Amino acid sequence: MLPAEPGCLSDGSQRSVRPTSFLLACADGNYAVDRAQWRSWVSNEAIGSGAVRLNDCVPSCAAGHFHTQTADLALYAPRIWHGHLVFTRLRVHLHGPLPPLNVTTSVLTLI
Repeated sequence: MLPAEPGCLSDGSQRSVRPTSFLLACADGNYAVDRAQWRSWVSNEAIGSGAVRLNDCVPSCAAGHFHTQTADLALYAPRIWHGHLVFTRLRVHLHGPLPPLNVTTSVLTLI
């Protein structure tokens, strides 16, 4: 039997429901969402907002600077993963520029 609420893989391995943070790339935390708040969480989509934090890695990731921008978030494309229903895609729409990204909307694959 599947859980009543779908989850997502906010850290790449552990299923969670309504997470407040996500690691988007690299386990070192250089690209992440913090302070996520969810207005809607239903079986086919979750809608919310949060703060995207990104290291510009200039001159290197170890010596780079973190930049933060607020963003709208949408989780979608649920599927069964290890017996659990999880969202497989995260759409991030930034409210303004975030160096070094050259786009305001991106779609990430979570699994």
